[in-house]
Amino acid sequence: MNEIHWTHDLNTVVLYATIQNSQGEYWNGLMFVEEEPLSDGVVYLVESPAGSYYYVADFPTAIDMADDYLVTIYEQEGESPAFSDNPVAHDLVCWDGSAEYDERFLASKLDSVKLAPDGLDNISATSPSGVATTFREMIVQLWSRFFGRVTLTRTAQGQGQIQTYNSDDELVTTQITTDDGSSQTQGAAE
Repeated sequence: MNEIHWTHDLNTVVLYATIQNSQGEYWNGLMFVEEEPLSDGVVYLVESPAGSYYYVADFPTAIDMADDYLVTIYEQEGESPAFSDNPVAHDLVCWDGSAEYDERFLASKLDSVKLAPDGLDNISATSPSGVATTFREMIVQLWSRFFGRVTLTRTAQGQGQIQTYNSDDELVTTQITTDDGSSQTQGAAE
């Protein structure tokens, strides 16, 4: 009971959760599917007791497959679930097919966890709009620097400018370069 729980910073709000299996599929109320459900399959959390800021919900007993499920909690805006890019919480429910099991068993299972051959293919390869700020963006920007369009333009004697572009041929970063005859310097990207 109450396998899904969250202490929120506000009371009397509507919180709901989506559930994903270890393959990244979403529970839609009947089965797991690739698309995130808009309203079917979400689990509503109840503030218990009222005014406590503590929200709980039971894990759906219709999910009868043992797995470690990712639960993402959202604060509802409007009259129906409206997913945002900023969920309020993530939780892991270790489910044996009928009840939650002790998370200490999870540690023993982690030794056998392996990334699927296409496990990284779900990470967005969209270019950042400026200097990378996240690890994902840093990887994309590094790839773009070596395999995308890059220009080096001489701007004056011993000075230049390196510009990188995204796949839509839009300018992403600019770096100032200098050459004093004995060493070349590349400035930080802007």
